Amino acid sequence: MAPTSPLTTIATMSTPNSFHTAPITSSDSPGGGRPEDTGISSPIHDDQFPGPGPSPSTTTTQKFRRAVLPVHSLRAHCQIQLEEELFLPAILLLDNLLTDGSPTPPSDSSSSSSGDRRGREVDAKKTPAARVATPQQLAILNTLTIHPVYTSRLTEPTNAHVAARARIYLQGVLALVGPINANLRAAFAFSRHGGGGSGYRRESRFGTSGHTSPLESSSSVDGSTESSESLDGRMANEQSLWRRGTDFWAVLGWAFRCAAEHPHRWAFWRGWVEFMVEVLEVDWDEREALDETRLGGVDEKNKMVKGSLLVAYLEDVRKERKNVLKEVVRALLAFTDDDPTDKVIYREVFDRELAVGTGKGSKRKRSPTVLDLDNDKFGDYFDMAGDDDLGDEDEDEEEGSPPSPSPGMRRSTSRRGRGRGRPAKQDASSTTGPRISEAVADTINIRLRLFRILSAAANALPEYFCEVGDLYGMFTDRVRGMPLPLFRLFVESHTNNLPGVVEVEILRNLVDDLLPSSRPSPASVDPDTDAENGLSPVILEKCFLPFAAARVQPEENAKLAVVLESMMWFMWARGALSGEGGGGLGRAVERGIRAREDKIRRRLEGLGVTAADREAKEVLDRSARSLRVLVTIGGL
Repeated sequence: MAPTSPLTTIATMSTPNSFHTAPITSSDSPGGGRPEDTGISSPIHDDQFPGPGPSPSTTTTQKFRRAVLPVHSLRAHCQIQLEEELFLPAILLLDNLLTDGSPTPPSDSSSSSSGDRRGREVDAKKTPAARVATPQQLAILNTLTIHPVYTSRLTEPTNAHVAARARIYLQGVLALVGPINANLRAAFAFSRHGGGGSGYRRESRFGTSGHTSPLESSSSVDGSTESSESLDGRMANEQSLWRRGTDFWAVLGWAFRCAAEHPHRWAFWRGWVEFMVEVLEVDWDEREALDETRLGGVDEKNKMVKGSLLVAYLEDVRKERKNVLKEVVRALLAFTDDDPTDKVIYREVFDRELAVGTGKGSKRKRSPTVLDLDNDKFGDYFDMAGDDDLGDEDEDEEEGSPPSPSPGMRRSTSRRGRGRGRPAKQDASSTTGPRISEAVADTINIRLRLFRILSAAANALPEYFCEVGDLYGMFTDRVRGMPLPLFRLFVESHTNNLPGVVEVEILRNLVDDLLPSSRPSPASVDPDTDAENGLSPVILEKCFLPFAAARVQPEENAKLAVVLESMMWFMWARGALSGEGGGGLGRAVERGIRAREDKIRRRLEGLGVTAADREAKEVLDRSARSLRVLVTIGGL
């Protein structure tokens, strides 16, 4: 079944064939595609439109400008500055080129018709091309935004400006020309998998994945090929993020570890992760929109999304002969529970990354140097300032810092053996339950944004990733075992921006796990809605709302209450709740509140009441008030 538009009825809110990304607005719709366009893997007349991304005739949408490479002399000038670590002048030059906006007149080509040339000349005048850095240069700039020497371990005060300016430039590239035209798939590829900004052609067991970097075959403005312009220097090689990281998921897991254990590093990793998630989102959404408007045959289905950066990152895991679903979900939810293996798997990306610099310079004293060019004495020209701060390669094999209890999360109890780590000691006089740090809470929205596009990938390309049901099953199983505060952040409707189909599927999976098996089946109450795995008032009234959790633990019942509250808010926000049912929903709400209170009463009256139990009781009471408010304002 082809991807559908956003569904308008609650009964069809969720179906395995309708998991898709956020709706495409009119401003996102592609324009000007021709039936004969063959896609990104076969650019048309690349010699007319050189640049870091594919031919504009096949990929450019209305909201992005065309991208071309600067002329060779300017590229060479930027390359020298980057290799000599004159980063601020290089970024300033690239920024000026990006915002210059001067159109590049297309050259004549015998392989294209005069009509095509006239049409493209008009487009070039209306929408001037942007001159974008090469993938190699973009890869260096991305490294600069997160490298310790330019963020948390400053050796010079001006280094902080380098990271900030690099991030601003990358955000400008993404907003102005988009990830496809800028060829961010090549720029942000990890080296051990054939990338690192090398303008490569990625092969896989599925073929070319619908993508060939035109940098291999297209010529630049002055006829030189870009693919030969490799960069020297530490930030392009041994200190490059794309060489030091195993793959995107390993780097993501380390970033989440910083949120839980090293807030001073998370302050910088957060910006990097948010930018990369935005790149993945925009890249996928643009390619999906292009696929939806293609006029090709069956073989053309999903051709553009197969060339997405997300698929490249999924393929990186497959090439390591690992279980793709397991590794991706592990990284996505890293450091949200007490799994001790997370600390073993997700390690420092850079040498001495956790060290903190003063920003006042940390060069050691050197012996006096002599400048005598006639006798080949060049003073300190060849001394690499900052060598001491970048660390030795041998140190990377050691533990960056001794394991320490995570300040991000502390669980007072474990559930059903899920908390594999040692539970934190609980003060009997404490009146508070499990707590999470603000940094860990900040990661929730990032994780949900990633899950949204992973859901889209599982729906569109299960052969590259996994089946949709497997993804939701593993994800909700991990979420269900989280501490209650984190569980609420993942589940509550007003805190996430998930598409409705994704949110409903998560809620349905969670409620099915929490409720007893003896409750009525949705298939017998509303078979049409249940066939679409959706929600309806009658399913809520008969199958979900009136019941307590299958287990007696207060935390289990609190989690069920949070899920039911989210379902009710979801339905109410879409106008799907009304008082036409004769008060049945209101009665079901009251029955469920009493059932959950009765379920945990004996546990709370015992001597072994913990702070987590009291926290769960508070959540139950708060949820009961919210449900009653919904009943009142909805006239249920």
